[in-house]
Amino acid sequence: MTQRFVQRSHGLAALATLLLLSPALAAQTGRIQRDAEFLRGLAKDLGFVSLAQDEVERLKQTFKDSPDFKSLVELDLDVTLIGARRVPDREARRTLFKQVLERAQEVVQRYANDPVAERARGTLAEACYEYGRFLVEEIAIAEIENPDRIKTLEEEAANVFRTGVDVCDTAMKELRPRAKEGRDEKLTSEYYLLWLRKGILLREHGRAVKKDRPHLIESARNALEELVLEVGEETALGLRGLFEYSICYEVVGDLDEASRAYRDTIEATFKALTSDEVELKGNLATVVVEMMEEAYDHLTTSELAQGKPDQVLLSVAEYRDRMKKLDAKFDDRWGDSIFITEARAMAESGDPAKVAKALEQAREYNARNANNLIGQRAKQLIGDILNTAKGVVSGADLLEVAKGEAQARRYEDAVAGFKRAIASLTPAEEKTLGLVAWHQLGRALAAQERFLEAVLAIRTGLEKYTDAPEDVSSDAAEDLERAMRNLRAQTKNDPYFDALDKDMRQLAATRGGKKSEARLYWDQGLARLAERKWAEAAELFAKVPAGSDYWELSQSRLASALQRAEQLPKAREAITRYREFLKTPLARLPDNRKDLVDRRARTVAEMDFLDGYMIYLEAFGGRQRDKRDPTRFPAVISSLSDYKARHGQVAPDLLAFAYDSLARTYVEMGDIGKAEEMFNSLRQLDAKSTLIPALATRIYSAHEDRAKAAEVEFKGLRDKNAKPEEVKAAQGRLDQARRAALALGVEYLRMPVEHQFEVLTLAMRQAEALQSWDTMLEFGQKIIAEFGTDKTYKERVDKFVKASVGEALLRQLRFREAKDLLVDAEKADPKNYPVKRLLCRAMGGWQEIDARGSIVPVAGLGEAAEAYQKYWDEYRTYALATSRGVQPYSYEWYEFHWECYHFAREAAKKDSKFRDLAQRLYNIARSTDEFATLRTKFGLPGETLYQLFMANQP
Repeated sequence: MTQRFVQRSHGLAALATLLLLSPALAAQTGRIQRDAEFLRGLAKDLGFVSLAQDEVERLKQTFKDSPDFKSLVELDLDVTLIGARRVPDREARRTLFKQVLERAQEVVQRYANDPVAERARGTLAEACYEYGRFLVEEIAIAEIENPDRIKTLEEEAANVFRTGVDVCDTAMKELRPRAKEGRDEKLTSEYYLLWLRKGILLREHGRAVKKDRPHLIESARNALEELVLEVGEETALGLRGLFEYSICYEVVGDLDEASRAYRDTIEATFKALTSDEVELKGNLATVVVEMMEEAYDHLTTSELAQGKPDQVLLSVAEYRDRMKKLDAKFDDRWGDSIFITEARAMAESGDPAKVAKALEQAREYNARNANNLIGQRAKQLIGDILNTAKGVVSGADLLEVAKGEAQARRYEDAVAGFKRAIASLTPAEEKTLGLVAWHQLGRALAAQERFLEAVLAIRTGLEKYTDAPEDVSSDAAEDLERAMRNLRAQTKNDPYFDALDKDMRQLAATRGGKKSEARLYWDQGLARLAERKWAEAAELFAKVPAGSDYWELSQSRLASALQRAEQLPKAREAITRYREFLKTPLARLPDNRKDLVDRRARTVAEMDFLDGYMIYLEAFGGRQRDKRDPTRFPAVISSLSDYKARHGQVAPDLLAFAYDSLARTYVEMGDIGKAEEMFNSLRQLDAKSTLIPALATRIYSAHEDRAKAAEVEFKGLRDKNAKPEEVKAAQGRLDQARRAALALGVEYLRMPVEHQFEVLTLAMRQAEALQSWDTMLEFGQKIIAEFGTDKTYKERVDKFVKASVGEALLRQLRFREAKDLLVDAEKADPKNYPVKRLLCRAMGGWQEIDARGSIVPVAGLGEAAEAYQKYWDEYRTYALATSRGVQPYSYEWYEFHWECYHFAREAAKKDSKFRDLAQRLYNIARSTDEFATLRTKFGLPGETLYQLFMANQP
């Protein structure tokens, strides 16, 4: 069998793809499915992760209300996890790993028992494994770059593995009853995949935490063994389970048993790939090849650890031969590791030709893996070859060996290695590596707290290699300053070193400029800001040296940190000092430094915004609402109203906050029109601003308050029988307030933001009051779609929102849809009598008078008999209840008798027994005064009922 393997898979992720075909994917529209496949490929095959993420976010916004939205949520997780595996930059990978963990947890919480949450748990478990292994590698790298981080990284790795195990346990518990039924093959596969993940996570947790290793490995073995027995050794999942079980032997040091188990896996996978009886196609074949490669990696590592270099060479040769027969490409992860192990075995052979080949191979894989564990192994190998074959090692090789010693925290050996490397550098090598070697020597000395020697080593490099690249010189100058500061601290500022200190500062300024020290304080200040340690951040920004590239921006950040620390007077002092500085000759900038011009513009923009924002805080009372000072509102407007003209191009992010502050201030001042103007400016500036939802809610609340006030005024005038023109004017003001509130509500409804339930429901009530049924229906359907399954809101949606949507549908004569929703609302609240009335109208119809005075019958569903029975049996008690203030011959009393009469009259057209009931109801209604009360006491509503009674006499 020959098969070209182009697409590389990723362990369990690939196995999961084979075992689970996402139902969400199957349900996607053709376009969404094509886009999803394209974006996965964009991230995985081409490495354009950010581009793929941006496009996924665009699709999520476009299809937010579509059934495909959940599948796009899953696609978002897939692309982010692909990026976390593939992106070369380690900090970017860390960020992506954290993102996928956070987003997967959000999906699980948001969608609860939905299938998408179940699949997200699987992704979360996979991400925990991947991130945990990444952190284990980070620990090794931190040993040289920042040893203080090691303990934190170890704890973080343990936490990540624990999270993964907990996720697997929770998901398995929920899936177990359905998985055991065996009726859903995909669900059963997902259950077993979680089981496998749990075993692996337990094992890797044991690898990371030595003190807990025995019981963790035992737990891992039990989980994996039970899984294999459950699914069978002959299955793809069973084969993977056996392989993962084999690695447990390696973790506890039983290399003989591990090697035998790895060989079994290799033979089983190769047999499956070459068998004429079983044909593996596509991704399944890719997964099996990958498993074989991974087994070869573990096998050769174990054989080398057992002191069997010749056997290693045979195993690697077999690996190459079999990959050639399969026409498969080497996976970078397993192949690079296998070939470094092979180089180690060749180096131990003593054969000069093999040693030379081993050195060449070590150089190649060190260059390809400079910052990971494979690179460290390559450096160690070069170092070992140095001891037996010095003639073939260059100064560059010696430098790499010394770096490996430093990464392994063997600093004494590193110091000796760097010195040998420096002595061996050729003139050509010195041009590119001279300063690097002296700098690295200084860092190794500093790691031993030999700060004086470190200072002298780095100084030598900076003085000798003046043509070194700027970035290399800057880094060395920064470490020179750091070493000098540590020397002063170590010697308790002994005056003996004052002259040296002065010279080193001058050298650092010459080669690295003030950028070195300035950047240090700047970076530390930003870090404290991120940690919300405002006072510490202010102290660090205050230390940024004047005249450095970072100084001006540090002054605005200093003022901002002081403001956040609630030290407003000191913040204002910092702003004043900076503004005074701008008036001096020292503030003049060189004509050729556009970067400094841009930084100054940004600094001035930040200072001006902060000045106005502090007035805003004082006006609103900050965290202490009881200290509000409304007299400051005009000053807020004065300080920020022209911010766009002054700084809009330089600081659009701060312009957004300025708009937000202005809008909120206008609301407090009662000028909702200006508030909306600022709100619309914010939307035009950044339609995705996180400020928009909360600001929309605040302005809508102001509209709602105004509408409530207008309603109180209207009802007051109406109830005290004010002049008709006064009542009409109040009605106009009420309608205007409602329309204004509804207009903003409609804008908010259509924004691509996370909506607030209360705002949508209040806006829907305004639409109802204005009898804007289309708009009311739009709000109601959005509320049901976004909140109908949310535990927090479900009861209110079922009881009230569905009732309102049912009424809107009824007004649009969509009787069947209306009845279905109203039935749901009645089930949710059997005592909601207005819903019962609406149901009766949906079934039995009604009559109304149009603008020309003509009576228009509305048939409903033609279920008048059922409507009459429900109206009489269930609604009557409520409709005529004296506890509600209903008295005989009141408007409500007449209304009940009219509607009941209408249902009976319509029912009599099909069943004559209703004729007498209708006659009786009509007689009761007219019995006192021939409906005269209706015409004289209840205004237009009473006149309408009178006309209906007269036009429908028995």
